[in-house]
Amino acid sequence: MNKKMIISAAVLLCSLLAFADFAVFAQTETIESLTREIEANPKEVKNYLARGELFSDAANEKEFPANLPLVARSVADYSAYLRLKPNDAQVLRMRALARGVLFIEINPFAAQDTRRALRLNPNDSEARDELRAYAAEYQKFYRSAQCRKARIIKGFRDHPSDEPLTALGEALDAQLTADATTALKYLACGANPNYVYPQSGQPEIFDFIFFRVEHLVAMLEAGANPNQTDRRGRTPLIKSLDALVNSGNSVDEETLEKFRIVLDYGANPNARDRAGQSVLSFARKTKSDRLVNLFIRRGAK
Repeated sequence: MNKKMIISAAVLLCSLLAFADFAVFAQTETIESLTREIEANPKEVKNYLARGELFSDAANEKEFPANLPLVARSVADYSAYLRLKPNDAQVLRMRALARGVLFIEINPFAAQDTRRALRLNPNDSEARDELRAYAAEYQKFYRSAQCRKARIIKGFRDHPSDEPLTALGEALDAQLTADATTALKYLACGANPNYVYPQSGQPEIFDFIFFRVEHLVAMLEAGANPNQTDRRGRTPLIKSLDALVNSGNSVDEETLEKFRIVLDYGANPNARDRAGQSVLSFARKTKSDRLVNLFIRRGAK
């Protein structure tokens, strides 16, 4: 065995031991207990990784498309981990795999992770082969009729708001139909997650509280700005809190999770609209102590 092989074997052994520790840690924790620990200390990286692995394991036990919400949650946790520890090649590869499932089709986000992992670990021949295959396959996919439709700026003209939706907006609106996965494919095709509707001045992500979890995570993974504002200075957090109050819906666990996810992706808990109303003031209107406390723990004042 030459010196290079010995070093590679040692690196692999260290990685396996490290992830064995995480596996043991994950087995002794539940998703619920890890969520409580993350809420108490959102900068503890091991909790995100452990919960992401639990979500991934749970997703493997379900068939498509029932697995997508769990896959989305694992992607969100791997991303939270990588924001705190960006140069972890192993977790980049884990997220690449999860992104590949979330976006359904071949997509640039999984390739981006694989490329970064390869830069960190140039001896990863499997990653190199995957990137070669991606370069050949994505060009054909990007030029497909499906992808061309995804990038149409104005499409659906029969919406109750009387404002034409983008093809992506139409797909996001189809929450309860068999087409609910179309938005994920459209984002893989390069649909713009930060498109602003001219009539209302609102971005695609504005009412995220009504999104499916997989749509919300996919939008953020594709680069949707969680602090984009409309003409009234409202951010997605403020707009979704306001929409939640107006809907009369209660704050359940899924609702809390959506706000946690957007905060994890960098939404500003201290944003204010042009009238001076803060995120926290809107949160208090929901009359949910858990939601208010979530924002306070994330620094809202």
